[in-house]
Amino acid sequence: MNIYILEWLNLLLRWTPVVTAIAWTCAAVAGALGFLAAFLTVGAMMATAMGANVFFWTIPGQKKVIAQMLAGSLIRPGEPEGCDAAHA
Repeated sequence: MNIYILEWLNLLLRWTPVVTAIAWTCAAVAGALGFLAAFLTVGAMMATAMGANVFFWTIPGQKKVIAQMLAGSLIRPGEPEGCDAAHA
């Protein structure tokens, strides 16, 4: 089996609960308040997820890079933490 197919299947299985929750929320809001409210609800959920992504991932990563720059150390954005130069 192709490795790309396995990667897509892994991605699909990992995000299935999230997509299911969004679909059920959209259906519930559409049934209760109408389809326009469902679109607004999905948009608000996506905006919340994007804001959380910036708050929990982007800003801490940027703080680490700025701290490395101020300390004068070598910046390697693609290198995982705890990896020494011998493995680079």
